[in-house]
Amino acid sequence: MGGIDQPITVVARQPESITRELFQSTLFTDHSPAIPVDAAIAANNNAVAEQVNTDPSAIGYVSHAFTRGAAPITLINDCGLVSRPDAFSAKTEEYLFQRHLHMYTRSDNTSEIASDFVRYAASHQADQTIAKAGFVDFGIATKIQTRDGFRAHQLKSPSKDPFEGVLKHDMLTQLPNYERLSTTFRFAHGTTDLDARAAIDMTRLADYVSDLPYGTRVMFAGFTDDSGDFVENHSLSNAWAKDVLAAFAAHAGGELGAIELSHTGFGELAPTACNTTEQGRALNRRVEVWVSRATS
Repeated sequence: MGGIDQPITVVARQPESITRELFQSTLFTDHSPAIPVDAAIAANNNAVAEQVNTDPSAIGYVSHAFTRGAAPITLINDCGLVSRPDAFSAKTEEYLFQRHLHMYTRSDNTSEIASDFVRYAASHQADQTIAKAGFVDFGIATKIQTRDGFRAHQLKSPSKDPFEGVLKHDMLTQLPNYERLSTTFRFAHGTTDLDARAAIDMTRLADYVSDLPYGTRVMFAGFTDDSGDFVENHSLSNAWAKDVLAAFAAHAGGELGAIELSHTGFGELAPTACNTTEQGRALNRRVEVWVSRATS
């Protein structure tokens, strides 16, 4: 682990903890082992953070809001894909240990104050408050894409056939010209319909794009899992990107100004999760949004 050569102190949560349930089920799925008998059991997130920060050999898990300066661990999954515990990976839903926080109301008895609060929670006005509390808001983050980053490294692996090689070269060429936005469109389970979060993301993206300089290029890049034929997956990813672009253009209406919209598809290239599980395949079926770096 790179620390002092001594036994690692495992800090866990009590059995009824929802955070413990999420951690165990996500990491071990249906085969969760027993907690070590010598593990320290902490009462809450603050207690875990305090023990980890006090003991250099301790390791534990807490919600993002409670790290309190402890060093987060970058995950490397079974396929060798890297996932970092930061706000960008949470916004794109590519960090393994993450979950949505939902708000539910009833249309027959919801007060105006409650409705206003729900709308506020998803608004720009709430972003700073949510982030200050340590949680992840709906605000759009950006990430520079380079030819020497992890994604580019994925694309430099040997190709199975000439067409795949051409597509990899095309993506490598495009990467340095665009920053990736955290806005990532995915689909409802088992369908090609955008999921429930897409409505908020469409509105946020329209607001973001409306403030971009004249001539900015916005590209919608589609990706698939590796099920089926490579060439067909390329066509499918391109079709998804085209559909999401059309939906966004209709949603934004006259707010686009002189923004240049385009779409492309990269098929099963650059997966963000292992294709060995349905959860991983679902994460790989996505449409990313890229913005030209020259004017972003």
